[in-house]
Amino acid sequence: MGSKFILGTTFFLFLISFSIKARAADFDIKKYGAKADGKTDDSQAINSAWKEACASTTPSTVVIAKGNYMAGPVKFQG
Repeated sequence: MGSKFILGTTFFLFLISFSIKARAADFDIKKYGAKADGKTDDSQAINSAWKEACASTTPSTVVIAKGNYMAGPVKFQG
């Protein structure tokens, strides 16, 4: 009976480990300096988050939270 529990626990830990490694990465533009105040140019923060997301080896999401962002021309490439 004890071996069934150990096998189940090992399998469960494998699933947790796999889930953590395959987890998507979030790139929040506010962490790159975006102010979302409608006055500050947030172009560089947006570009930086986009560049990092494109370089990521896992599925990625660029997060733009609710707010007023001012940005000049931004080129999304990658």
